[in-house]
Order: sequence, then structure tokens, then C-alpha cells
Amino acid sequence: MCSFVPRTVFQSIIDDETASEEAKRDAQNQIDAITQTLTSISSSAKAGSKAWTRYDTIPTGFEEFSCKIWGMATRNYSEISYETGEVLGSSYQPLPGILYSASQDPPYEQDPDVNICMGHLRTTYDFYKTVMGRNSIDGKGKQLEASIHYSIRYGNAIWEKNSQQMVFGDGDGSSRFGRRAGVFKPGSMVGSLDVTAHEVTHGVTQNTAGFEYIGQSGALNESMSDLFGSMVLQWKQVQTVEEASWLIGAGILYEGSESLKGKKAQATSLRSMKDPASPSNLDPQPDHKNHALYYKGTTWDHGGVHRNSGVPNHAFYKVAMRLGGYSWDRAGKIWYATLTDKRMHPQTTFVEFAKVTVDQAGRLHPDDPSVADVVATAWKEVGVL
Repeated sequence: MCSFVPRTVFQSIIDDETASEEAKRDAQNQIDAITQTLTSISSSAKAGSKAWTRYDTIPTGFEEFSCKIWGMATRNYSEISYETGEVLGSSYQPLPGILYSASQDPPYEQDPDVNICMGHLRTTYDFYKTVMGRNSIDGKGKQLEASIHYSIRYGNAIWEKNSQQMVFGDGDGSSRFGRRAGVFKPGSMVGSLDVTAHEVTHGVTQNTAGFEYIGQSGALNESMSDLFGSMVLQWKQVQTVEEASWLIGAGILYEGSESLKGKKAQATSLRSMKDPASPSNLDPQPDHKNHALYYKGTTWDHGGVHRNSGVPNHAFYKVAMRLGGYSWDRAGKIWYATLTDKRMHPQTTFVEFAKVTVDQAGRLHPDDPSVADVVATAWKEVGVL
């Protein structure tokens, strides 16, 4: 399960001596939520379960965009104390929930989040179809599926690889219950285009290179989602590389939240491809393999998949800035050609990936060797080549 917000972000709040007990408790709730989500997904997939995943029944072969939006069957608000906002129980219901609407249906009037989610899925589909020439996540028109309003105060979005679907929580803010804001704004996960594009791209990666979610291959998996999520947002807003913010998850955080203390209180986004180590990121990352933040172990965060993705993220940023124009025109096509290259394999390392990007740059721009030089230089500057 690939989560947009790693559990390490919440663990860092727990470990922060300046954080309040309430903030620590909320952070632990989010860590527990990730674990409970895995359990829920596992139970959904069991033979004979009343809940079902749609892995074997998601249609393929659509010529045009197709998706379905699901939601939780019941919203058990009795599990929440309206006086304190404390979650008293759990609501990790089996996926996918009940069908809200399909792309072929009229606009869904009962819940605006359904139409927002569908719109973001359509934009992401259109980007891959018109810019990269790819028809959905499998290249064959597979129907996209997403469950929204997952659990209660769930501050995350995930890609679930077995059922090949997205899951969006409503954010962990408890302000609607008369309490402090929390960390993530209500509706911010489903309401952010780059978050949706990030999760869809996990599906693209699963159906192409299949990077294993551990170590450097896992960091490449996360990097693909970050950089394509950023490109989809830039494409939608028609931004040049100079105009883009290169922030991942901008606008999903409550600024100045009581749940964040110290440097984390300065955070305005989850990550940044331009300045990965900046304190303005809730989840700071290294911009070089020799950076102090680079994780060299094997256990924490699946071998640092979220942390170390900052290195390939920053390499892409450098390439895009030096090539100029729109990120998806040259840099994006080089990275997509690499992602779909047959030389990619589940345990692909940074060096292997970098060498293929240089090769693909030369293949796509045979009359302009400076493009391949730009790509090679960027990888050298982040300590990979």
C-alpha cells in the first residue's frame, strides 16, 4: 500500500518533545489508521467476504475515460465525541464501500467531493492520454476506481495495489467537532489534483516498471508519483517550469496548527522538488545522496522510500529547469520513456534508472546532444552518477 503521507511524518510528531499530548495522540491515531487500513483491505480480499475488491472485474478496453467513485456505506459518527473531537472507535470498513457514481452518469448532486474526485481523475487520465500517449494506468483503458470519505479523520490518500484503486480520507482536522484544526484540512486529499495524480501514477508504475516498494526502487516508485503529480498540476494550470511552485501537497496543511510545533509549524507543503530539505516541508528530504537526511538503512519507511525520493525528484527538477518551457514537453517524456523502458525491473537502482534517462534523452533528441548532457549533469549533481 502506497500512502501519500508516510507514517514517519506522524512518528516525528510523537517524537517531538514540544508537541502536546493531544497532538501526539492524534499522530498515533494516524499511524494506527494506516495499519487498520491494511487489515481492512486484507479482509476485503478474502474469499467469501461480503466486501469485494474489483481487481478481476475492472473493465479494460475503453476508448475514452471511465471511472467509478465509491464511498463508505455508513458514516458512524457515534464513534466520535462531539465535545472533544476524540475518535472513540474505528471506522475502517472493507473497501470499496457503496457506489456513488460512474463517469457515464450525470453529475452527482448529493456530494460535491464525488465530482471533484472524478474531475481530477479525468484530468490525470487526459494528461497521460494526450501528453504521454497512454490509455489509463494499464495502457489499455482500465477503468479508474476510487473510494472517498474513508474512515473518520483519516489524513491520507493511498494506492492499494491488489484491488488497483485509490482511497482518500477526509483529513484529520477536528474543527467540525469544535476542536483544534489538526494537520490536514478536511477534504484536502480528494480536493488536491497533485494528490490524485500521485496515486494514479502508482498505478502506472505498477503496470510498467513495477518498482518494488523498498530501498532505492521504492524511492523511485514514490518519485515517479511526485514528479508526475507535479506535472499534471502544471499541465492543468498551463505553467512553465519557472512559474511552477514544484511543491507536493501545497494547500493540504493547516498552517500554524496546534498539532505542529518547532520547525514543523513552518510547513506549508508536504514536500518540495525544488528545495527538498527546506523547513517549509512537513517531510524534508535530501537533495543529494551525501546529504545528512539520506537514509542508508533498510527498515525505516521501507528503506527510506519517501525520504530518499527527494534525490531523483531534485534531479528531475534540475533537468526540467535547464531544458525550460513546460516540464512535460521534454523532461517528462524522457522520464516516461524510462519508466516504460524494458530495462526497468522491480529492483531498479538510482544508477540504473539514471543511465536509462540519459540514453532515452539521446534517443528522443538525436539532433541535440545537449539534452542528454543536461540529464547526465543533473544526476551527477545529486550524487547518483
